[in-house]
Amino acid sequence: MATSEAPTLSITPSLSRSTYSFSEPQPPELSLTVTSNADKPLTVFTWHRPLWPKLALCQRQFIITDLTDNVEVPQTSVQIQRMPFTRIRGSSDNVYFLTIMPGTPTIVSTPFGRGTAQPQPKAVAQRGWELDSEGKEMKTRRSVHTHGVDGLEPGHRYRLDVKRVELYGMWWRWGSKEDYLVDPDTQGADRMWSPEHSEQSPLEFAPIESIDFSVEK
Repeated sequence: MATSEAPTLSITPSLSRSTYSFSEPQPPELSLTVTSNADKPLTVFTWHRPLWPKLALCQRQFIITDLTDNVEVPQTSVQIQRMPFTRIRGSSDNVYFLTIMPGTPTIVSTPFGRGTAQPQPKAVAQRGWELDSEGKEMKTRRSVHTHGVDGLEPGHRYRLDVKRVELYGMWWRWGSKEDYLVDPDTQGADRMWSPEHSEQSPLEFAPIESIDFSVEK
C-alpha cells in the first residue's frame, strides 16, 4: 500500500486456555495479535484503548456475551486519574507506545482476570467480599461485576469481542516509538505527549475477530 494512506490493522484475540475451571489458581492469558498492512513501521498510543488490555479489561472496552441467552455480561469499570503523559525516553509512560512493524504480528497480553487473584464464580463474586487463602470471606469489598473470567457462571459458554468504538480516533504516527521519544534533558512542551502529534487520517481496523470460551466449576 502507499504509505500516504492510513493503514489498516487487524486484531485477533486468543486465550491460553479455551476452557477455564474455577479450581485453577490463575486465570488464562488474554492476547491480542495486531497486524498492519502498511509497508513501514507505525506507533500507536494505547492508554485507555483495547490495545492496552490490562487497563481495558477494567474499563469495559471488551464485550463479554453469555451465549446461553445472548445477554451482555456486566463488567467492572474503574475510573483512573493521572498526570499528563510524557514522551521522555526511559519513563514509565514508554510502555503505552506500541510499535507495529510491517509484516510482523505484534502481541499484547494480560491475565484474563483480576491480576494475580484467583478468579471466583458469579455466585461468590456477587456477594461482594474478598476471600482469604482458606476461602473465607474477609471484610474487604470487591466488585460484584465480571473482570475477565472472574464473576462468570460455571457451565456457561461466552464470546469475547473487542469494543470497536473504543478503537476510533486512536493516536498514531509513522515510525517507531524510538523515533517519537525524546531524551531526558529535553525541555518544555517538547517533553510531553500530545494528541496533536497524531497523524490526521484515522486508522482503520479490519478484521476484528472474536473468541468463544467456556468456564467450569
